[in-house]
Amino acid sequence: MAMGQWDLALPLLLEGAGLAMIYVPLETTALSKIPRHLMADATGLSNVLKETGGAIGLAVFTSVFLRHSVVTRASVAAHLGMTNPLVAQRLAMMHGASRASALGQLSGIVSRDAAVLAYQHFFLLGGVMILTLLPLLLLLKIDRGANAHGESHEPDAMDLLEST
Repeated sequence: MAMGQWDLALPLLLEGAGLAMIYVPLETTALSKIPRHLMADATGLSNVLKETGGAIGLAVFTSVFLRHSVVTRASVAAHLGMTNPLVAQRLAMMHGASRASALGQLSGIVSRDAAVLAYQHFFLLGGVMILTLLPLLLLLKIDRGANAHGESHEPDAMDLLEST
C-alpha cells in the first residue's frame, strides 16, 4: 500500500492542533493559584518539567519502538526459510534480480513491515495510556469565581501605578 504526503501530514497537523489545545488550558490550570511575584519561577519550572518529560518520553518511545521492531522482525523472519513455498514464489517473482538482490529486497520488505507493526503497537499503547489518564481530568478544580466575587488579590506594579 502506497502512502502519500497527506496520509502523514494530516494526522501530524491534527496532533499539533490537539497539543496546542491541550497546553494552554493545562498551563492556565497549573499556574492559576501561583502568586504573581512567583510566576516567572513557576513558568520556568513548568518549562523544565515539560522539556524533561519530553526527553524521557522520547527515550521511552525509542526503546519501546526499537525493541518491538526487532522482536517483530525476528518473528516474521523466522517464517521466511527457503523451504517455505511462499518465499520461493516471491523470490521467483523478482525477475532479473540476482538471488542476493532478491533476498535483500525481501529483507527490506520484512523490515518495513516490522516498523509498521511497531508503530501500530506504539500508537495503541499511547491510546491506552491517554484513555487511562483521562479520568484524572475530573480531579482538576479551577476556582473561577475568586476574582469575580470581589476577593482581594496581591497588588502588583500596575495596581500601584493606577492608585497614584
